[in-house]
Amino acid sequence: MSSRKRSAKSNSVISRKSKGFTDEERAAMRERAQELKAGARRGPRGDKTDGESDVLAKIAEMPEPDRAMAKRLHAIIKASAPALSPKTWYGMPAYAKDDKVVCFFQSAYKFKSRYATFGFSDAADLDEGAMWPTSFALKELTAAEDPAKVWKALTDPEQLREWAPFDSDRNLGAVGATKLTTVGAPTPHITETHVKRADAPKVLEFTWGGQDIRWELEPLGGGGTRLTLWHNIDRRFISMGAAGWHICLDVLDRLLAGRPIGRIVGPEVMKFAGWQRLNAEYAKQLGVEAPSS
Repeated sequence: MSSRKRSAKSNSVISRKSKGFTDEERAAMRERAQELKAGARRGPRGDKTDGESDVLAKIAEMPEPDRAMAKRLHAIIKASAPALSPKTWYGMPAYAKDDKVVCFFQSAYKFKSRYATFGFSDAADLDEGAMWPTSFALKELTAAEDPAKVWKALTDPEQLREWAPFDSDRNLGAVGATKLTTVGAPTPHITETHVKRADAPKVLEFTWGGQDIRWELEPLGGGGTRLTLWHNIDRRFISMGAAGWHICLDVLDRLLAGRPIGRIVGPEVMKFAGWQRLNAEYAKQLGVEAPSS
């Protein structure tokens, strides 16, 4: 009797284990095999256009809302990380550097999940502390902001108070004199400023504390705006300045998406969790020693 019971239990375990991969997982592995064969046929002469065609074809196969999110992500990645090459990876849109996948979009229907995900490989080098996220659930991506909306955030005094490291006594959208008050300075610091160029919604140039600032706005084909900042910061403090602007622009992005969190500037920015990492990363990129304060 006991032997029969053990046998039945053993068969039950084997039965549970024999389920193996799901149909969706097997399909993904077949797609990966086809991708490797296609890559071998193309050889080293294969370029970004081949991979992008494959990615766009996969996106077109997706049901909504995954298709809209994948198209939006594709446009964002092409605009913000042009060094990454589009390619498919297990049948998913992915983006690689030196042929190593850095990030990928997994639609909800791919593995019958509750939501889509945007994931990163270890090549993305997201390391921060002892634990960090490597994927994010996606339910919706907000619409891209056009240059006119971004221009208003750069020039309107009320919106500047939500994200910028200074306050302005007037709208910066017109050439002429103005006053900028640095936020978070130990003592009141007001700078006599001159707006030198205001070509809405393309180029904004002005001085701040004896330094030149230039904003360039460029509409993107996939929707949205590429915003470029030029600021001639003293090289001794350039990594701190870059890290500070990085955080300001993250706050601006939240503001434009309708989710304002209030500006993080001055001494407060150095209390921000990612401050030290950003300061060190920009110092490494720019070839300078990161100042501690």
